[in-house]
Amino acid sequence: MTDETQDPKTVLTSQNQIKCKQCGGTLIFAPGTTTLQCEFCGCTNEIDTSNWDYEEMQARHNFLADLEQLPEAETEEIHTVKCECCGAETTFEKNVVSAKCDFCGSPITISNGKTTKQIKPQGVIPFAITQDTGREKYTKWINGLWFAPGDLKNSASLESGLSGVYIPYWLYYANTFTKYKGQRGEYYYTEEEYKDSDGTVKRRRVQHTRWYPTSGSLEKKFSDIVIPASSSLPSGYTSILRKWKLDGIVPYNEQTLCGYKAESYSIDLKDAYKDAQAIMKEQIEDAIEDKIGGDEQRIDKMDISESDIEYKHILAPIWISAFRYNGKSYRFLINGQTGEISGDRPYSTIKIIVAILAAIAVIAFLVMVLS
Repeated sequence: MTDETQDPKTVLTSQNQIKCKQCGGTLIFAPGTTTLQCEFCGCTNEIDTSNWDYEEMQARHNFLADLEQLPEAETEEIHTVKCECCGAETTFEKNVVSAKCDFCGSPITISNGKTTKQIKPQGVIPFAITQDTGREKYTKWINGLWFAPGDLKNSASLESGLSGVYIPYWLYYANTFTKYKGQRGEYYYTEEEYKDSDGTVKRRRVQHTRWYPTSGSLEKKFSDIVIPASSSLPSGYTSILRKWKLDGIVPYNEQTLCGYKAESYSIDLKDAYKDAQAIMKEQIEDAIEDKIGGDEQRIDKMDISESDIEYKHILAPIWISAFRYNGKSYRFLINGQTGEISGDRPYSTIKIIVAILAAIAVIAFLVMVLS
């Protein structure tokens, strides 16, 4: 038998799984490494990066041109199954007829599937957090929840193991030119007399704002605006789903996907760009306010024009699962690159009421002492 420190050849199956040449077992990408590991014999296989397309990974595609007609080289045919409960669209392997949805745990079958052409990803952010580390982070998160039921630590067992899933993203690039009209507010102060509760006449300083009209223009370039291309996860998870280290992207390849599912995008290129425009608008407003200066700013009108709009399509890793407490399922997920965790959780009504009553008591005591 070949020694485990050696590097046996691998073979790619028709189901896009990579098999170990030593024992025929399925190889899985080992998070945080550059190796594939056999789930049966434990043999490690160094990933062959000689055919990785770094040029394609770095290429930016023309947004407006691709909305009109996508080049054949930028698309791929995939078979996806849509979960009827949460709407997640997951890529199925050819020999799989049923499975559980990784996003909500509901059963999904190939009868709900469809074959479509989609823009293929250019890059992948590989998993850096292992499944074992993910479980440890979950335990720490559960134990650290405020106002949680007292028995949650012992009762919140995972319904299933952590599932590794790659979710889709769009990256947008654009140049903007904005003409604006607004007002700059500058503070000035006057003094006025008033009577206090005892009838004593006193003086105080009063702030006023004097407004001046202003106008101008602003040029601003945008790069790597990260927009989720999946609608299967609630907006409450947005905070950790935008925090990616984009310098960790590698070319789209089978090796780093081994052992994990990939969700196809459900928010298309055009609709996702609307979210990018909202982000750009907010940043343009901040830049204009800085340019207006003064103590306060008002923007009465903005005329934003965009040019050189480009995009990329990438996949990013999450660990996702759920735990059950008192008959109810709570979903949580972990950023597979940074390890940040977020999720739904139960609250203890009794603990919250006690905390509120305690706060009221402290405030009442302070008022009494100060009086």
